[in-house]
Amino acid sequence: METISGLEEGRLIHLGVLTNSHVAASDSLLIDLGGGSCELTVSEHGHIRAMVSLPLGAVRLTQEFLLHDPPREAEIQRLRKGIAEEVAPVSKRIAAARVSSVIATSGTAAALAGVVRVVEPAASNRRDGSVSRLAVVRLA
Repeated sequence: METISGLEEGRLIHLGVLTNSHVAASDSLLIDLGGGSCELTVSEHGHIRAMVSLPLGAVRLTQEFLLHDPPREAEIQRLRKGIAEEVAPVSKRIAAARVSSVIATSGTAAALAGVVRVVEPAASNRRDGSVSRLAVVRLA
């Protein structure tokens, strides 16, 4: 067993996504939201152009910010502020890439897509298993 860095995780995820999709034909943003970190990878025609690993994993954020179930409004505000502070240094670079698609990988992404399919059955009629940005925004 070997522990790998977030950037190596992002590189391996990029390779995996390339083998199973049409990422090589477009400019894409890959998002891998794990338990401890989130890797953001800008892929231009199958080549990594930018990558960052942020300490924004679902478990990490829950443990750090959400102390009650359901979370209190103040906790959610602190969570959003913490995420914004981590993302701010890289957000302009990612926006400048002007990607045509976003591909989220991980159990968190699969769970969100599953919820969208239950809440909005019409949004799940896509053959490729994807969900629209609008459906995700409505869910949020």
